Amino acid sequence: MGVRLCAGALAALVGLIHAACAGQPIYPVISPPAATAFRAPHEAVWNATLQSLGIVPPAVVDPAQGHIVTGQFTYDMPVQGGGMRGGGAFIQILRVSMDILVHPAPDGTTTVRAQTTIHDAQQYGFWPGAGGPNSPEGDLFARIASHLAGR
Repeated sequence: MGVRLCAGALAALVGLIHAACAGQPIYPVISPPAATAFRAPHEAVWNATLQSLGIVPPAVVDPAQGHIVTGQFTYDMPVQGGGMRGGGAFIQILRVSMDILVHPAPDGTTTVRAQTTIHDAQQYGFWPGAGGPNSPEGDLFARIASHLAGR
């Protein structure tokens, strides 16, 4: 049984390496975490974070731990130059989920840390820079700031 399990694991690993070498997409792709601090109380940032998710379905909402995990949702990312379209602009459609932590800092700010998992993409390899203006994290941070400014 142990040899068969080992042989099965080896076959799976060889298949994964072969797919990677053949240029086949390998999902999920986990982006590095991005974080930003807001000059607002923890409760206000927590509420703004939940509001900022809009229609995105949360899978986990744990206020005591400051933890939110979203379900999968579609994120449209504009891409300029490059790709398979002769260098023009196109929209990269990603299927993503996010893991979000909201924690108060000793200096009175509240830090939001978000990490995106890419589950599928229209074109493999065009990923947003974590926390950048054209990323799920960057959009989340901008929405939180907008909600906080409107309170």
